[in-house]
Amino acid sequence: MTPAEVTLRESDSVTRAVHELVSRRLLIVPVLNEAGGLGGLFGVHRLVELLLPGAATARDGIPDLSFVHDSLEDFRAKMRELAEQLLGDLVQRRLRDIKDHPIIQYLHGEPVVVHPSTPLMEVLLLLFHTHSTLPVVEEQEPRRFLGIVSYWNVLDALSKRGSGP
Repeated sequence: MTPAEVTLRESDSVTRAVHELVSRRLLIVPVLNEAGGLGGLFGVHRLVELLLPGAATARDGIPDLSFVHDSLEDFRAKMRELAEQLLGDLVQRRLRDIKDHPIIQYLHGEPVVVHPSTPLMEVLLLLFHTHSTLPVVEEQEPRRFLGIVSYWNVLDALSKRGSGP
């Protein structure tokens, strides 16, 4: 387990969350509640989801794009058009309406968490299924946030025959 590089509060803005993710090149940022417990996670996957059009990210959205008949040259022209726009401008337009909202509005349900006593092989399996680092929290309420565990932490502990995350 390692300490989180940064944490956010549920009342922090989306702008702050985006700044922390991008400037520090993080995959996730733990979001803590007022009691210091884990309120949720905000990460690049959620950020990308907020930036993409809703139709592209809907669970039961368009099943395939076989109806699109644009030629390769049409796509290249669209890419050239997009390339002329600054990425910052595209992001700013998408985030303009939500930039001051509290980050708590954009957290997905309960995050998958581990505890200091979680067996390493179980942690490794959870890492495999979630494709992300995992928050480590106390087992008792308020589930105080302790740090994060990554593949590297577990593989290092397993190679040294460690017993906890």
